[in-house]
Amino acid sequence: MAGNTTPNKATGSGATASISQDGTTFKNFASITKITPPNLTRGTVDVTDLNSYANNDQMKEYLGDFIEADEMKIEGFFLGTDDGRTAFETAFYAGTEVTVKITLPTAIGKTLTVVGVPTSYQPIGEIGSDAGIAFSVGIKPTKKPTLAATAP
Repeated sequence: MAGNTTPNKATGSGATASISQDGTTFKNFASITKITPPNLTRGTVDVTDLNSYANNDQMKEYLGDFIEADEMKIEGFFLGTDDGRTAFETAFYAGTEVTVKITLPTAIGKTLTVVGVPTSYQPIGEIGSDAGIAFSVGIKPTKKPTLAATAP
């Protein structure tokens, strides 16, 4: 069939996450199992006035308000030599802003960059004999997340 192309699809395998405290020097998280990017929502402001009933087909009127981003989560297995997790821990206790880069698999060819403040840190998760020891971090975006082509 002429002109039929398969879209670039991928699983999350091969995605990486790195963190920077200065916006330029990044340290990789060593063992990532799940990344949940922030969900963006826009609030609304009700601007319905006394003429809206007649002039707007009885519909309430709204304007767009600020955009809010949900917390981004990164989960993985705890490794004592994880420079990314260690950098996050430092920023969490200092209360300083960080930049996190999520590099998607090559088939997608995109990088998501999120600037935000560390909001949650679980240095080690549940400890049992049947699973690896996990960690979890959360970042609340303070700037617009950017999705761009991955640099070659």
